[in-house]
Amino acid sequence: GRGISRLTGENIVEAVLFHRLVVLLGVGMIVWATPRLARRCGVAEVSALWLGPANPLLFMHLVAGIHNEALMLGLMLAGTEFALRGIDAAAPLIPRPLSWPRARPQWTRWYPMAALLAGTVLITLSSQVKLPSLLALGFVAMALAHRWGGTVKALVIASGALGAVALAVMALIGWASGLGFGWLFTLGTANVVRSWMSPPTLLALGTGQVGILLGLGDHTTAVLALTRAMGVSLIAVIVLWLLFAVLRGRLHPVGGLGVALGATLLLFPVVQPWYVLWAIIPLAAWATKPRFRMAAIVFTLVVGIFGPTANGDRFALFQIALATLASTVILLLLLALTFRRLPWRALPEE
Repeated sequence: GRGISRLTGENIVEAVLFHRLVVLLGVGMIVWATPRLARRCGVAEVSALWLGPANPLLFMHLVAGIHNEALMLGLMLAGTEFALRGIDAAAPLIPRPLSWPRARPQWTRWYPMAALLAGTVLITLSSQVKLPSLLALGFVAMALAHRWGGTVKALVIASGALGAVALAVMALIGWASGLGFGWLFTLGTANVVRSWMSPPTLLALGTGQVGILLGLGDHTTAVLALTRAMGVSLIAVIVLWLLFAVLRGRLHPVGGLGVALGATLLLFPVVQPWYVLWAIIPLAAWATKPRFRMAAIVFTLVVGIFGPTANGDRFALFQIALATLASTVILLLLLALTFRRLPWRALPEE
């Protein structure tokens, strides 16, 4: 942000365009990583692309609204793909015997370790955009420990090694940016917002209003502290259970990551419409059930139509009608331009 401000000065249009270029870089990483993760999970790449990178919420909020979730998700997904490449490689992570590589074949023996380290660095970078993406590193560590036998010793070594790399990257970023670790003291800033889209917050707000109607006074703040603490505790329990499932080999790390981010989304004290992409995009690369796809489509439609838009409007006049008209015109235009160029397949005869 500061670099773009120095580059563009007081030119707001240029600043917006440069910020959007950064967002598009994140979107590019999402587009690159999603089909590869889907292939790794045995999911159709086209389906994953349609539900994930081609999701209307991504364009409506991440691109149009210039939210940093694009960079967070791009780095997290790309890092997860690189890390799993290293873990799933047939070659050992540390080639034996140990020797300094002098020829290309000797260098390629270190590819699994290089991929794992690159993935760890990318995931850590994503956490410096938004901390919840650090969950990906936990599932990568569980996958690594599972490869090493799933023992307590393997768990400690895998978690300790990846954690040390992550801390080193964070320290380097803090030193290079001059910000240090001061951001740790601002993690609770979002709790100031009373987001009605968060179930724990909505429950507290509703309970507080009931208390006011019954003449018991306004205890909303106290109830908020209770419901939010319960929500965070449930997140911790669910994430620990998912991590254990990945460690035992009962769950793919991509699926564990998607479900963990989904639980975080549902139980987090603050929720914004674009937060649903935290879970939808990883799950698009893992979930194969038609019910999930239908639920994701319906949820996207509801949030896209009735949720706030990129400029903060809610239920703007003629918004639905204009959006429908514009979508129809664009679809007809695309069909007119491609109808004779695409290899349309005839319907099978009954």
